[in-house]
Amino acid sequence: MSKPPLRLSYLSLDLWRGVASLMVVIYHTAGVHSYHHKELIASSIFRLAEYGWLGVQMFFVISGFCIANAAVISLSRDPHSRDFFLARFRRIFPPYWCSLVVFFILLKITSYLASNKFAAGNGFSEGVDGLFSSNYILLNLFLAQNLVTTITHFSWNIPSILPISWTLCYELAFYILIGLALVTVGRRYGARLMLRSLHCLTLLCVLANAIWGNLVPYPFCMWPNFGLGVLVYDVLGNAKDRESRRWFGFIFISLLATLVRTDYSLGIIQPFRLSTVVSLFFALLLIVLHPLDSRIGKHKFLMGMMWVGSISYSLYLTHHYILRVVLQLFEKLRLPDPSGVLGLLIGVLGSLGFALLFHRFCEKPFLKKRPVN
Repeated sequence: MSKPPLRLSYLSLDLWRGVASLMVVIYHTAGVHSYHHKELIASSIFRLAEYGWLGVQMFFVISGFCIANAAVISLSRDPHSRDFFLARFRRIFPPYWCSLVVFFILLKITSYLASNKFAAGNGFSEGVDGLFSSNYILLNLFLAQNLVTTITHFSWNIPSILPISWTLCYELAFYILIGLALVTVGRRYGARLMLRSLHCLTLLCVLANAIWGNLVPYPFCMWPNFGLGVLVYDVLGNAKDRESRRWFGFIFISLLATLVRTDYSLGIIQPFRLSTVVSLFFALLLIVLHPLDSRIGKHKFLMGMMWVGSISYSLYLTHHYILRVVLQLFEKLRLPDPSGVLGLLIGVLGSLGFALLFHRFCEKPFLKKRPVN
């Protein structure tokens, strides 16, 4: 049985990060722009933009691949796994905390613009100020809001101050689960058994989702998307090993069973039919395209999208409120925009411009070097 490689290179992952992040940005921009222009909701462009939320599923698959890679690297380089956990902490929290500060400042700006008639309201600031209580802030600072809500069975429903941070709650939980597999199984039995234990967890979660649907709690309801990324890493890293391919077959068949579930319950975000299909076929796409990785990663016509991918975390953290400020100012200009395309373009470009600044001053300083994830 072959051993997983020390590091499995996948240069073009930034391309897919860029695609996924732009899908999410377009999805949110279309939602905000149609808040001002209800007639745009029925347009074909805005209907297509409604599927942008599927970029989140792509992010989960990519993260599963990268964190599995990082865990295997940790087995040979870091005897106590401290660097693995510190890298994950540094990757998520400092930029996230900076985004909360910026969010609060811009929240006040949008409230001022709306209250003084400088721009139209956008549904952004109404009721948000109430979120800044001490309990909400503390739980949001450490991305514990989903955990507390699940443990209390929704008797204490903790909202996310930063709307997109619900996905970070899942990412953090997934990182902790892989970290536990690293220190309990990987350190004692090696990478092969660590990956096997993670595949078992994926298979169990897939079956649980097929049987119990929305009764599967956080974070296991969405682990299969992340687990597919772990599986992609194992398949590509052990191309000659039949075990990884057998695992892929088992999980593929089990995922087909989840396609009969279409639950999307309020409070518990449940993988449903479309997200399951997208995650599965994106995982297959990553496997199929890996032999062409070096060619794709160096293609000059894809460099722009790969640049977007390199700042995708900053873009993801900041776009949700920046595009609202940008579109408030855009509405003030009263430019003709019958199709809504100009508003979409302005929102996306404004989000990209701010993300570049945020990456330079709020994300990059916390990265000692280009991270694996």
